[in-house]
Amino acid sequence: MAEILMVYGERRKLAEKFNVSEVTVRDALKFKTRSNKANMIRKAALEMGGVLQGAKSLREGLGKENNEPKDE
Repeated sequence: MAEILMVYGERRKLAEKFNVSEVTVRDALKFKTRSNKANMIRKAALEMGGVLQGAKSLREGLGKENNEPKDE
């Protein structure tokens, strides 16, 4: 399962920056949510030095690889 790892304390900074709870940040970084805000949190986490683990790209972490059926 994909997730974005961060240095201790950085999740709190993300929560403050996006005005959300630390639980919301945790769920976004573990790819449990798929909202626009979750995508912005993941992007900001990577820009702050977070490391993507368990996937080669954010797209793969979201489960949007070419071999998976598209939602239509």
